Order: sequence, then C-alpha cells, then structure tokens
Amino acid sequence: RYMTLDPALSRVPIRSNIAFHYPLLTAHVLTGVVAIVLAWCQVWPWLRETHPRVHRRVGWVYFLAGVFPSCALAFPVAVLTPAGQAIRSVLLVIAVLWTVTAIAGFRAVLQRRYDDHRRWMLRNIALTTTIISSRILSQLFVDGTFYLLPNTYNHQALLTLTSMSATGLWTAMLLHLGFVEWYLLRPRKRAAASVPPQPTGAP
Repeated sequence: RYMTLDPALSRVPIRSNIAFHYPLLTAHVLTGVVAIVLAWCQVWPWLRETHPRVHRRVGWVYFLAGVFPSCALAFPVAVLTPAGQAIRSVLLVIAVLWTVTAIAGFRAVLQRRYDDHRRWMLRNIALTTTIISSRILSQLFVDGTFYLLPNTYNHQALLTLTSMSATGLWTAMLLHLGFVEWYLLRPRKRAAASVPPQPTGAP
C-alpha cells in the first residue's frame, strides 16, 4: 500500500492539511518493515551461533536502515495521528520504549557487553513486533465489542474502532514485554538452583 505512494491507500487516516504527514508515515512504515523482517534473524540462535558475522551484518542493517530511522519517525507520526488521543498516547509510549531499548542494545554491543546486548535486543524486538500482534488483537477487540457488547460506546462505530485499536496496541505491547521479562528472569532461577553448594572449611 505504501510503496505505491498513494495516500488514498493508507491504512491509517492522513491529515490532508499537512502535506508532509503522508511522506513521514510512508518512511516510518517502510523502515519499520525492514526492522520487522530482520528482527527474526536477530533472535535466531542458529544464525547467531553458527554465522556470527552474518548476524553482525544483519544487525547493522536492522539498526541503521530499520529501527533507528523508524524510531525517529515514530514520534511525529504519533503526534500527527488524527485517530485520537488514546492511540496517540500508546504510540508515543511505544516510540519512547522502542528508542530507549534500541540505543541501550546498540551501546551494549559497541562496548562488547554481549549479555546486556542480548537482553536489550530481546526487549527491542518485542516492541518491534508489537504491531503484528496488535493488528490481530485490535480486530478481535473491535469485533467482540461490536457483537458482544454493542452498548459499550452507545453504538458509535468510530469511537469503538479507535478505542479498541488503542486497547489492542496496549495489550500487545504489555504481552510482548511481559513474555520477554519472564523469559529473561526464568533462566536465572534455574541457573542459581543448579549450582551445587560449595564445600566449607579447608580442603
């Protein structure tokens, strides 16, 4: 849709009175696609362990052609959205967290703190892929509200759509980050439990 450069095909509302809104959105989406496609390569253990050079090169592209430009563009895109304050708020929160985790992960690898790099990148990729889950969840919330709880917003279709889309974004972000934090904390407990007690006294 966005590669056609036709604003009429945009999946989200465009401000017709702001000429640069659509170009900003298009650039954000296209660089975001680069990040989403390459994110899976970055968390693929086989690639990272078997072909570390490929992993590093893909990582440079992930950062410089995907995450960093898309993060920078996410802020004006969020501010300019005509979809309402609920969606604007969650988009700004995701943009901040996405940027912070990207910078932290990039800084860690430059400083050769590879364990910290792995942890920050798992968080960053959880945010990168949030948009995928949010599409599914938002549609489920919209359909569920329309058909199961139609009186929630007094049958106002637009309000239902925007509110449930924001709910889908919040839910997807929290589920992704919650899963990553669980994954990062769970191995620590196992590792600590598996360490045998050290003998006391002189050898």
